[in-house]
Amino acid sequence: VYAFFMQHLEVSGSPRDEEVPLIPAERLRVSPSGQVTADGAKTVHDLVLEDAAPVRAALVESRKRGGAHRESVRNAAKDLSGFRPDDRPFDSVFAGRFRRDGYTIEKLIIGADRSIPVPALAFVPEGAGPHPALLWINPEGKTADAAPGGRIEALVRRGFLVLAPDLPNCGELAGGGGGDSVIRGVNCNLLFGAQLTGGSVTGIQAESVVRAARHLRERSDMRRGSVAAVASGTVGPALLHAAVFDPTLAPVALLGSLLSWDSLLEHRLYDLASGTTAVPGALARYDLPDLMGLAAPRRLLVLDPLGGDGKPAPDREREAARQVVRAVAGDLPEGTFLLRAEDDETERMRLLTEWMAGRK
Repeated sequence: VYAFFMQHLEVSGSPRDEEVPLIPAERLRVSPSGQVTADGAKTVHDLVLEDAAPVRAALVESRKRGGAHRESVRNAAKDLSGFRPDDRPFDSVFAGRFRRDGYTIEKLIIGADRSIPVPALAFVPEGAGPHPALLWINPEGKTADAAPGGRIEALVRRGFLVLAPDLPNCGELAGGGGGDSVIRGVNCNLLFGAQLTGGSVTGIQAESVVRAARHLRERSDMRRGSVAAVASGTVGPALLHAAVFDPTLAPVALLGSLLSWDSLLEHRLYDLASGTTAVPGALARYDLPDLMGLAAPRRLLVLDPLGGDGKPAPDREREAARQVVRAVAGDLPEGTFLLRAEDDETERMRLLTEWMAGRK
């Protein structure tokens, strides 16, 4: 092969095989047994925790500053996530509808004139309306909960006009799933690409959430006022950011989403999908519970939160998050914030529907 390069690419050198002395295996060891952790040495995870310790401590101190901390969180969430507000009018394309028993489904492209158009499905109850509006965001895409008898239909039958968008990296906008950038099922090129443009996947998704909410507010069949919003899994952090930037998003609910980025630090083998939601540099200024504290006065429901390992968050992490929310929110009215685990799907949907309808 090298002879081919020499002939056609004018590469200098010799095409002959050369003997290369190999380094003995024993010389590659950095500890007597060859097992770093068994010999008391530090792992990369240990070094990360040491480096993060003063940053984590500074955030704890910042939370004691009340209003100054809340303002710092708002500014940092916008600047670090790369969220770019866009108040310009946008075009939405209606691509058809079909009927089901008691409601219709509209196929839409929201912001068709933007660099990232957002495909969406609108589930509209029968009747002239106006209807209370709700955003339903699933990382698997707009069709994940759209089947007859599914979660979206349950909300539509309670009178909600539900808009289910495909955020960037979700559904139709998920991109390719192959190549050497895919690690444990996560396309890391999307993560690194967002960071190279000075932003984050979470910030880009939050822009689409705000645009989808604007579309709902501009509809004639939507009841005037706020837009309720529900996000599950890895799009939970995007909704939290959007709720900080758009005060009309209320109430807000998170289902099975990461509880805190700090929890990722605690796990040497953290859940990579949850890790892709992290905003670079954020833990020096804020964490997800800080955003919850800003959103909680408008009613925030957090069901089945996850820890950094992708498993249900333990009691100590849930209680720590509650304390942060209360510290950031300040005077938190009763009935405006609930964080709990719920194993029964029927009870989960009952609680969610009642919360979205404004009942405790």
